[in-house]
Amino acid sequence: KITLDAAISLLAQDNILKESCDDVTSGGSSCNADQQIFKGVWAKHLAYYLDAVNSATSEAKYSPFLGSLNSAATHYGLVADEDCC
Repeated sequence: KITLDAAISLLAQDNILKESCDDVTSGGSSCNADQQIFKGVWAKHLAYYLDAVNSATSEAKYSPFLGSLNSAATHYGLVADEDCC
């Protein structure tokens, strides 16, 4: 939990993980491949953690954060003309 809380407090802005290369106000991200997948891998491991600990307290604490990440990925991460099917 200490690592999760530290990552959220240091890397999140408005309850969304943010890389130093992210800048939606300048027309998008300039992230490299490693930076692009970091948030997805991090969120997946958080979901695994929640399944493993099976704790209502942890679920209540971290599930809203996962929801925010999902919403942000859908809102900011999808570019219709560049997404493949």
